[in-house]
Amino acid sequence: VNTTEMSAILEKQEANVLTYIGGYIVRRCVDKVCSSCASLMKAEIDPNESSHQLILMKNYKLEAGQGLTVPSRIVISMVQAAEKAFNEQINGRIQYRGIKTKMMGVLSAACEAEFVDCTCQSKSSMLKLFLNIRFCSRLETIQQRAG
Repeated sequence: VNTTEMSAILEKQEANVLTYIGGYIVRRCVDKVCSSCASLMKAEIDPNESSHQLILMKNYKLEAGQGLTVPSRIVISMVQAAEKAFNEQINGRIQYRGIKTKMMGVLSAACEAEFVDCTCQSKSSMLKLFLNIRFCSRLETIQQRAG
């Protein structure tokens, strides 16, 4: 496998993981937002969509309303923008005063065009959950390297 092929494989895997995370975020937030935002958050599973492959493999409950949630393209774009901003800002440091507040500002600005925040605070709720997921993941990685 050459570097171009490896890069394409990694991009596809990252897209699948970010789509999966987006689905988790939607599942946790959809009942806490207004109906307009809720309708913008969810999509139907598409077996031909390459970024839905991880969701398809892990989805063992196929009855309506059960199983994994498929995020909309808007949510996927927001999660991708948030991931990019997170990685650019963190640089291996996650333990300093006010990082969560700073990162919320950075992520909100990075995702400004991706999802309009209304009075139900849907964008803010999704970004807070994304940030919690990423901080936990980053801390786990640091602990594994230290241990």
